[in-house]
Amino acid sequence: PSSLPLEATSKLSLDSMEKIEAMSTSLASPDSMASLSPDSMEKIDVLVVGCGISGISAAYHISKHCRGTTFAVLERRAKLGGTWSFFKYPGIRTDSDVFSFGFGWKRWESDNIVAPAKDICQYLDDAVDEHGLRQHIRLNTDVVSASFSSATQRWTV
Repeated sequence: PSSLPLEATSKLSLDSMEKIEAMSTSLASPDSMASLSPDSMEKIDVLVVGCGISGISAAYHISKHCRGTTFAVLERRAKLGGTWSFFKYPGIRTDSDVFSFGFGWKRWESDNIVAPAKDICQYLDDAVDEHGLRQHIRLNTDVVSASFSSATQRWTV
């Protein structure tokens, strides 16, 4: 995985739609971050770490309810899905029905009421593609540190 340096302001409230400002660059190592200038960084408003169910849901809600807000979802691994794509033990499945488990904004189409991980991963991939979220997801991206500057009111991630 690669690391991605970012700077962001300290507060986010989706309810009040206050924006945070984040600046990112192309992928770089932590050692090279000192040489980066703010001018060489891409501006984004919101940074989501992790592309499991919660990260995908956050991306959907940002895109739907915070129009004009730029965002990125960082995922360490090469595949989205969190727990459901990570664990591979035999018989992995939900312990509740998928109708209470799934997103309110993405209907569960499978006939399986208690779904295996494979079906859940497909559901998550479909949700991401149906709502145009994949363009915001940066796979193989490690977050190696995060520090806050009181002077600039920004995070460096």
